[in-house]
Amino acid sequence: MTTTLSSILAILILFVVLFFGWLKIVSAGKTEPIRDQNGKVIEGSVAEIQRIEIGGVKQFVIIRGKSTKNPVLLMLHGGPGSPQAHMNLKYNKELENHFIVVNWDQRGAGGSYSKGLPKESININRMVEDTRELSNYLINRFQKEKIFILGHSWGSYLGMRTIYKYPELYQAYIGIGQVSDQRKSEELSYQFVLNKAKETKNKKAIRELERIGYPENGLYKDGEKSMMKERNWVIHYGGAAWKRSKKDLISIYVMPLIKFREYTIIDKINYLRGMGISQTMLWDSIMNQQLVDLVKKVDVPVYMLQGRHDYQTCFDLAKIYFDSLQAPKKEFFEFSNSAHMLPYNLEIDKFHDIMINTILKESIN
Repeated sequence: MTTTLSSILAILILFVVLFFGWLKIVSAGKTEPIRDQNGKVIEGSVAEIQRIEIGGVKQFVIIRGKSTKNPVLLMLHGGPGSPQAHMNLKYNKELENHFIVVNWDQRGAGGSYSKGLPKESININRMVEDTRELSNYLINRFQKEKIFILGHSWGSYLGMRTIYKYPELYQAYIGIGQVSDQRKSEELSYQFVLNKAKETKNKKAIRELERIGYPENGLYKDGEKSMMKERNWVIHYGGAAWKRSKKDLISIYVMPLIKFREYTIIDKINYLRGMGISQTMLWDSIMNQQLVDLVKKVDVPVYMLQGRHDYQTCFDLAKIYFDSLQAPKKEFFEFSNSAHMLPYNLEIDKFHDIMINTILKESIN
């Protein structure tokens, strides 16, 4: 028995050592140069990781593009507190051929997490100013008049608040999983999963959803803990990634993060640390400051790309907001085989085509 236990223990230790050795190899904290078909670094390309001081805080930024002559595309991730660079670099590298793509880990999130960062500095007004500062840095660095800005989920909220205040900085705004009236969205989301649970006679889902209760003004009585339980059922019923199970999301979302070369091991640990803090500091403000009330008119062209099956930022509400929004130019694109994770699931090619052959071309001409 002792020999058997010793063997099992030795195998476990070896597994742990090998895993952390592998994790260290795939956590280099570096980004690969952009090369041509012959493996030669393309002249005039850019591929770098920087920790830029924004709002008095060092923040993590990945800048990649085939040519510095191309326009700049600033990507605002969702969450709050959930950077998406690991997915953008895996699924959306095509954009690097046409834009200088900038993936930014926002204040307190991912590679920008800092133990000493005052939590109260993670607020909407400060995040808008951070976005402005980074945008100005990119405009000056790459000698552009304006840049493109893309926001996904929470990033679409931050993006709309920013272009409303500083329209002079932006060529066009692209919203994906567009936030509109998040209070109503939470209520629709809850009703969707409860109805699905009843249709499929899922007793476990019905029991859990009825226990956490209907969200009042978009907020659950037990806060984030209950919201995450509801989101688990949104994932289960395809409202996050269409026709994908929770196991599929591990391959779509989790594994790219584990394998992400641009992060060090510490960055990956900090990714988990930052998520909860950002949610706690920003979520109530999102609920109390709805875009449909605050941003009714912008002076920047607006493009919204929305998954028909999105039940995190519900499709119907995004469309209603789009229809009411005043902008010098606006277009709405429905993705019939997508939900909330539109750029990373079943219609990636369609996403790239719209970004390159519609939005970019229309903005340049």
